[in-house]
Amino acid sequence: MFYLSPMDDVAEGKRLVAGRGLTCGVINDIMMIDWSRDQVKAEVKRIIEAGKAGGRFLFGTLVMPYEIPEDNIRAMLEAAYEYGSFDAP
Repeated sequence: MFYLSPMDDVAEGKRLVAGRGLTCGVINDIMMIDWSRDQVKAEVKRIIEAGKAGGRFLFGTLVMPYEIPEDNIRAMLEAAYEYGSFDAP
């Protein structure tokens, strides 16, 4: 498993891993403290869309500080469910 930094380019990370393992794209937990719900959802969508092509991808978090508003955590989960489903073959 390869955990990318929130600062990494997810598509480039997947290209470098080249299917040799599971690639994990993570959201910037610290930024989630101040982001709006819409910003959180947009970032989740961006990460997942960059990573899920070809499978072997996991969306995740890092440390989830207590200061993250509950609404932002819910927005992250809603977006992960919405954008994170793989189409059945």
